Amino acid sequence: MKKNNFDFNDTLLKIMNYLPMLIIGVVIYLVYQLSQKGLLGSLSDLIFGKAKDVNLGNGDLPIFTSLGGFKITNEHAQNLSDMLFRAMNYEFGTDLVVMDEVYSNLKDNPIATQQVNKKFGLKEYGKTGTPWIPKSGTDSTLFEWLDYELTGKQWEKWKKVMNAAGIV
Repeated sequence: MKKNNFDFNDTLLKIMNYLPMLIIGVVIYLVYQLSQKGLLGSLSDLIFGKAKDVNLGNGDLPIFTSLGGFKITNEHAQNLSDMLFRAMNYEFGTDLVVMDEVYSNLKDNPIATQQVNKKFGLKEYGKTGTPWIPKSGTDSTLFEWLDYELTGKQWEKWKKVMNAAGIV
């Protein structure tokens, strides 16, 4: 009978050479699986799309406040404000698809909501002298525009976001 010359130390050294690649592979697999289940949504947003919109202050962490949320860049706030204005100034009605897109950017971020509100400022509502449009020709805030344009559940969800930001 031939004796098997199994060298445990030699085998262990061979495995150790591949261990870093194995660990990296397992981590990549776990991150992929978690992202597919939606458990890494905020992390993927930070890595792949929204990090440029976060005011990082010292470069380490977003600046959080007592209201919750974080600051976005002035450019992003202006873009969201412009999107809202165009959506509510949309031909004969309101572009709810765009409204929902902006809402998803602001719903959990009172600080960003304040920034967008400030960028929106006062804008003339309706066309001057159009009697069938309430508040026609008056300078109105974002809150007032939302009140004029939205009804039902749409208005209620926006009112909640605005109130959370201290805007009434």
